[in-house]
Amino acid sequence: MLGAVQPCIICREPRCLREQLACDRCNAFCWICCTTKADENCGRCQRAARKLLASTEKSSKAKHLRLSAIVDGAESLTRDNAKKLLKPSGVSVALIFSAAGGGEAGASAYKRAALTFASMMQRVSQDGGDVKTLFASKKLGRKTRDSRSRKARRGGRSMSAPVAAQAIADLGEGRLVEPFNRDKPAVALAVAAELFETASKGEKDALVVAELSSANHRVNAFIVQQARRSTTHKHGWSQSKIEALENFARDEAKKAIKHVRARSRAAVEERRAKEPPKKKRARAALAASKATTKVAKAKGTYKNPRTGDTKKHFKRQDTGRDRQYRARLAFNKVERHGAAACSPLEIERHAAHKKHLEACEARRAARKAKK
Repeated sequence: MLGAVQPCIICREPRCLREQLACDRCNAFCWICCTTKADENCGRCQRAARKLLASTEKSSKAKHLRLSAIVDGAESLTRDNAKKLLKPSGVSVALIFSAAGGGEAGASAYKRAALTFASMMQRVSQDGGDVKTLFASKKLGRKTRDSRSRKARRGGRSMSAPVAAQAIADLGEGRLVEPFNRDKPAVALAVAAELFETASKGEKDALVVAELSSANHRVNAFIVQQARRSTTHKHGWSQSKIEALENFARDEAKKAIKHVRARSRAAVEERRAKEPPKKKRARAALAASKATTKVAKAKGTYKNPRTGDTKKHFKRQDTGRDRQYRARLAFNKVERHGAAACSPLEIERHAAHKKHLEACEARRAARKAKK
């Protein structure tokens, strides 16, 4: 379809057609040992795979399917099994089928491609390597979260611009990335970088500038993770997926910039200036308490409330909380079902809580009258 420009999975030279995984030179030798001339795999490698298959448990489905394909050959593969074998490679069975012209030629093409990839995985496994190095879809880490995640904002996985650009370039060298789309993920990185640069211009607060730089690195990591997902490129970097990647980069950058600006000192002071008086008093009391604690720690007279001499105070606090909870339950029960459906203790608690509520209402009315 595009000529012999695709990289061979064995020699990595750009000599493959669209429907091939291995070039014509590598197809002339066994795909596992690469030393014996054979149409698919040599008899020696097939016998070794048969012995390994006999000792492999069926619970290991991926390995069992791989070895079965090597032992039985490409013609024994069904379309579903070929899909399962090719799924980690990022190669679409439908795309190979159409590139080979469809019909029997297309079916033979995707079966040979599935067997080629299975043989390559077996070769890597025999050499003691990790077959996941051949997979097209890779993860950044155990849990990479978006820019809305508090943990990610505090310092999750991040990528500087050169590291992200190199990761995108490595991904572009893989199969099923159309030549006219290979620079599109880099464009998404550039879009995010431009938004962060625009946000940094004219910013006088050095802390905000530093936070914007860190947020840019995190957004770069999100873009690379999105580009590496198999759902993004398994059908050959379709135009809709590329546009979605660029929109994703723009949205993540805008969210990160908005969050950084909301955490700046000027924005925090502006929000606190609009707070109601009650919240301002609570904040001032908390600041005074922290200052007192700081002075006490400097003098060496500070006692932890949970281990010092004020421990009884916390026990009384818990007791009072439970008492108020039981009083509210009794009050609601009497008001809802009547005194006839309640015990004398609940009626007594109802009367006490009602008296407490009336006293609170009287104090509230007195404060309003003074204002």
